[in-house]
Amino acid sequence: MKTLAFAIGLSILSTGASLAADLPVKAVKADPVPVYTWSGIYGGVNAGYEWTQLDWAYYNLPGQTLARKPEGGQVGAHVGAQYQWKQFVFGVEAQWQTQPMTGVGPDAPVFAPAFDAYMSLSQLFMVGPRVGWVFSPQWMAYGTGGYARGTVSTAFYARGFPNIPALVEKRPDGWFAGGGIDYLITNWLYAGVEYRHIEFDTDLYKTTNIPAVGSARYVSAKADLVQFRLGFKFSGLEPGRY
Repeated sequence: MKTLAFAIGLSILSTGASLAADLPVKAVKADPVPVYTWSGIYGGVNAGYEWTQLDWAYYNLPGQTLARKPEGGQVGAHVGAQYQWKQFVFGVEAQWQTQPMTGVGPDAPVFAPAFDAYMSLSQLFMVGPRVGWVFSPQWMAYGTGGYARGTVSTAFYARGFPNIPALVEKRPDGWFAGGGIDYLITNWLYAGVEYRHIEFDTDLYKTTNIPAVGSARYVSAKADLVQFRLGFKFSGLEPGRY
């Protein structure tokens, strides 16, 4: 009898173990892998350093020229929109730079003993397309170029009387070209570094309050800009996958 009871008990245990082995095992969920996309609307601030060259040539005095090369810190802002398709990113961006680059010194040789000259480039505005290549999910290299506009101011005044300038100010058209690298810190926050070369059309600046010889001059302006960028991206466009 004892042997029979032992056999029945062993059979029940064996059946229970077999049923337990057939029960489904709940899988452990792995942490989600971040999916980065460059698609979206974005905006931020930029700060860097600008090297400017301003050239001045008197209209009716051949050979009387001067140049200024002011440089210094620059700050501004940018806003844009872009779309990622596979490893390529296409977009458009507008940018503003606010700090004036100003150069003051002796006038052209014929006037230098008695006059000083002033030139300034400020209020840069640029807009154009961007084409990027995503070489890892969080890194993108890009090129950009397009239309530029700025404020160019020129003046000359008798030495010792800087408050009575013959001032002329214009907003010439121009172009820019450059490139940079951006990094997605998160899917909403990015940082980057960028270089731009900017050139403006040469224009004739005429002084009306002092209608004298030397009151008209051709002025051209160009600049090189290296800047760091930081901003937020709002993913509102259908993302392209890396």
